[in-house]
Amino acid sequence: KTTVSQLLQQIIINLPFEIIVDYTESTPGDQFGIYANIEKANTKLHWSPAVSIEKGIKLFCSSTLSS
Repeated sequence: KTTVSQLLQQIIINLPFEIIVDYTESTPGDQFGIYANIEKANTKLHWSPAVSIEKGIKLFCSSTLSS
């Protein structure tokens, strides 16, 4: 499982500038405990990610910042 905090940490370490994350209360309609599962894509389509989530975030940040 990957948490939102873990995703944010990966984004933060791949940015060339500092950002401040402001944690506030939830808002109406927020969802908690929702997870993605790639098992079906794995079994039915024989698909697996080409890169890790960490590498994907690094590539995304790099590409976004260079455009």
